[in-house]
Amino acid sequence: MRWTEYGGIISVDRVSAALVVLVAKGWWPVASRLSTILSAACLLTPALAFATDQAPSPWADDSSPTDEPVLNAPQPIRFRFGVDGAIGYFTPGEALDFGPSAQLGVQLNRNFGLYADLGYVAGVGLGVNLSGNGASVSSSGVGYFHIGALAEGDFGPFFLAGGPMFADGGWGAVNQGADAAGNVTQYAVAAGGAMPGLDLRAGFNLGRQRPGGRRSGFAMGIELMGLLGSATAVGQATGGNGSVVQSVKVGDTVVGVTPLLFFGFETW
Repeated sequence: MRWTEYGGIISVDRVSAALVVLVAKGWWPVASRLSTILSAACLLTPALAFATDQAPSPWADDSSPTDEPVLNAPQPIRFRFGVDGAIGYFTPGEALDFGPSAQLGVQLNRNFGLYADLGYVAGVGLGVNLSGNGASVSSSGVGYFHIGALAEGDFGPFFLAGGPMFADGGWGAVNQGADAAGNVTQYAVAAGGAMPGLDLRAGFNLGRQRPGGRRSGFAMGIELMGLLGSATAVGQATGGNGSVVQSVKVGDTVVGVTPLLFFGFETW
């Protein structure tokens, strides 16, 4: 008969023989205690062996995948949008302008998105020029709807976007002046209709990136719109001697430029 514990083998017959010897020599208390200890060990060994078999190994592979999202994992295509308001300056109309806009599109991955930028820009301008030889007064106005198809690169919180745009509206300016000699000049220029152009945007998003990869929050930056229009100019000059000269020019190509500072909310 044998008793096994963790791979060690102990002969029960040998243990019994040792106990008999102890009793024969008169060491009965020692033999009694040894017998009690061995009996308890025999009872505990199966339970210890079972617990050892059920316990996880310290060398077990604990690299099982988890369901938690990983920031560097490939991101699916998702919807993106934004709204903002802007203020800027339009030239050659010399007008302070402002307007809202919205961005709707898709984010293809962490660093690249496509969207439409649509909105409206309106502005007015007034000017007075005084000198020792005369004075002039001018007024101007601008207003147009715009829509652009933009591609955007995202580099952490920073973004840079650009693409073609199309605008419908116009701008105009009127100026009148007189000098000390009695000469009076008047002219007006206007451009309108369908106007192709270019839209550029750059800025940053203050929102924190979520585990799924989306970034949402307050955004600010600069935007530059350039438009091509066809202008009509009308002028009249009246001399001090009563002579009058008038002129009309139609079809001149003019470039309108609007730098803007925008603030809003974006998520991509």
